[in-house]
Amino acid sequence: GLVELLGGTETAVERLETFMAEAGPERRQILEGDHEQLYWLTTMPTWYWHGNEPDIHAAWLFVELGRPDLAARWLRWIQSELYGTGPRGIPGNDDAGTLAAWYLFATLGLYPVAGSDSYLLGTPAYEHCELDLPGGTLVIDAPGASTPGGWSTGVSVDGAPVVGTRVRHEDLVGGAHLQFELTWE
Repeated sequence: GLVELLGGTETAVERLETFMAEAGPERRQILEGDHEQLYWLTTMPTWYWHGNEPDIHAAWLFVELGRPDLAARWLRWIQSELYGTGPRGIPGNDDAGTLAAWYLFATLGLYPVAGSDSYLLGTPAYEHCELDLPGGTLVIDAPGASTPGGWSTGVSVDGAPVVGTRVRHEDLVGGAHLQFELTWE
């Protein structure tokens, strides 16, 4: 319904792109050195702000809008620019591990949809990951994922193609093989 109220998918994508871009790489280049750190520590951005947990799903909305390329672009930007190993390693208050969990799920190409039993499918950051779960091992393969600029064009679970943009928790928790196909075009 929200997409319709905004004027359709194309308009929703444009508005979401603006929301992200106002806090994105082009905007941040204006700020340099200590001024940049002071800005992020003292100013709550009026557009996208990853440290504000109600915003952390925003880049994932591109997946639902049929633009996995833009989702991959913004998710990679968030991962590389807003997370790190220094004093500003997490871009906000890591309430109960929320921001750390966001990062972990984003690197796996999954995003848990609150209030549901599903995950949005994005683009993994690594070509191969294995998670030991109580019911078995979840293997995630995404050949080429370490090459910048790619995005997911299809996903399969245990060889069966996933229809749509989500996978159910029950399909993964017992152990599974999640295979991502990527493109750079």
